Amino acid sequence: NEDNVEVIKAFLDKTKKVIKAVEATHKDGKAEALQIGRNWDAAKNAFISQVDAITETPSKKYDELCRSIQKKAQEAETERIRKLNIKNGIETNAVIFAKKISECTTSKELTSIEATINLEKTRKEKYQEFLEDAVERFSQLNAILKTQKETVKQLEKLEEEKLAAEKEGDDEKVLELQQKQEIAEAKIE
Repeated sequence: NEDNVEVIKAFLDKTKKVIKAVEATHKDGKAEALQIGRNWDAAKNAFISQVDAITETPSKKYDELCRSIQKKAQEAETERIRKLNIKNGIETNAVIFAKKISECTTSKELTSIEATINLEKTRKEKYQEFLEDAVERFSQLNAILKTQKETVKQLEKLEEEKLAAEKEGDDEKVLELQQKQEIAEAKIE
């Protein structure tokens, strides 16, 4: 009622003062906590900056070291593959030369493959530090080459004798020489 208006107004004024006091206390209390939080943040940031500064040089050196180790590993792998390729090339060429020797049926073909092998023995740029290995491996083909030369010379001689026997009309000698040719040709195959 109207008689209580002044009492209600006084009550509301007091509550406003209480709210203002609570707000002021809250603000003061919070300011202290907020400052403590800011101090913690500043301390943390300062510490991290110091740690970053301390670790910057070792971190860079570590990264450089890792790159260097990786580069050396790549170089070592490249070198291993280079050496393997050269060694495989030597063996592959030796097999190819051996096959070509076995396929030769004339002295001219044998002379040609022998010249190719001898030329290959001089190829320092191809075999590099393994040139001695290449020369040694290709020299092992000399025995095959010698045997093939003997067989081919024997065939060529038999062919000449056969032609002479045919000219003379000696059929028996021609048959004998043909048999010898077949035996010699079997050695080539």
